[in-house]
Amino acid sequence: MTRSAFIFRGGRARWRGAAAWGLVVVALCALVGCVSARPSVERLEGELRAVDARFEPREPGVARQVVDFDGDLGRYVDAALSQSPAIQARYAAWESATRRVGAADKLPEPVLNYEFFVRRGGSQEHRFGLMQMLPWYDKLDQSVRASAAEARAVGLEFEAEVIHLHREVSDVYWELWQVRQSSAIKGEQIELLLLLAETLRGRLEVGQASVADVAQVEMSVAHLSYRVRELEEADGELSAHLAALVGAPIGTPTPTTEGVVDPVRPTEAVEALRQSARQHPEAESLARRAEGSRALVARARASRYPDLTVGVEVEAEVMEGSDDGKEAIMAVLGLTLPVWSGAYEAEEAAERAGERAWAHQREAVQDDKESQVVQALARLRDTGRHVRLYRETLIPQAEAAYGSAMGAYETGQGSVAAILMVFERLQELREESIEAQASHMMAWAWLESAAGRPLSLEVVP
Repeated sequence: MTRSAFIFRGGRARWRGAAAWGLVVVALCALVGCVSARPSVERLEGELRAVDARFEPREPGVARQVVDFDGDLGRYVDAALSQSPAIQARYAAWESATRRVGAADKLPEPVLNYEFFVRRGGSQEHRFGLMQMLPWYDKLDQSVRASAAEARAVGLEFEAEVIHLHREVSDVYWELWQVRQSSAIKGEQIELLLLLAETLRGRLEVGQASVADVAQVEMSVAHLSYRVRELEEADGELSAHLAALVGAPIGTPTPTTEGVVDPVRPTEAVEALRQSARQHPEAESLARRAEGSRALVARARASRYPDLTVGVEVEAEVMEGSDDGKEAIMAVLGLTLPVWSGAYEAEEAAERAGERAWAHQREAVQDDKESQVVQALARLRDTGRHVRLYRETLIPQAEAAYGSAMGAYETGQGSVAAILMVFERLQELREESIEAQASHMMAWAWLESAAGRPLSLEVVP
């Protein structure tokens, strides 16, 4: 009888016992290795599910929903959160980093080995072994910590992308609003000038106006008509840009509000806004990456300690022509020998340098965001003063001057040139007022972006 037959017949019970013990060893090792990461995975998956309710993950290539916008900026922001490919990409990256945490505590694969010997005299020996390596306890733990820190960093980058997208949508929206308001003003200018030209033609017939007067008005109409066409092209460009930002099909109507802007200010103190800026998600994501580097430093330090190998081996021997043989079940323990101290030190030094790099980058972002809060507040105050100046002083004065010029012309004491000069200045002030209002709301979006969160506002009295 051959040795193989002996093993699987005469020693069957012992083999089953050895295999069972081997599986128990591997199962216990795997359990010890993965328990440490499980709470982290559950917490991170909870954070992943607790994302903004306006956001909903979707698969690439899925047809986007056609949104019926009503001109409200908030509707565009909501659409961007639910449909923007940039936001979807950030969320997918966050989910990917979160799922990787569950694999960070994976033990090395168990090894099943078999050896066969034929000795002089015809005896045969078979040896089966099941081995599992257990890394030094801190290696797996720190790997999980580093992976979890990376997942949180990517999650904060998702939040930062949401904030950035909100500002970008706001900027394009108010640029589009400014173009449309300017176009409407120029349309009104053209209508008024056409009426003036018609009046001058009537006066021309009775000798109360000159051909030069009519030509001046017609030249102004031609110039304004050209500017209106330019604004129509700008409208199309900005409308397409806004649709792309919010993830709507190109060509989707993008109405804007018809109202005017009142100067606003935040209800919170400046110090609170500056502190909020220093806790911006973009800065906090770098803090999490520094935390991950600290975990990698600890893991590199743990490389100096040996890893343990445990397992079982079953050995059986039989003589040629005999049904009897010898069997042995052995427990196996082994240790790795960490002899490459120079490499371990280099790895630890590299991770420490990485930690410092992330920390310095965080400080730079904190300083930048705090500076942006101060700048945005200054611009908000300045543009707010401009809005009031145009609305309460300059435009009323220009309207009064225009009325006086028209009255003087009707009494024969004025000229068409004087009327056109005052009229054009009035319209310039109206357009500058529109620009100031748009700049004011862009400054508000900048302030929220720099602070890293939505802010409550109040109208400046």
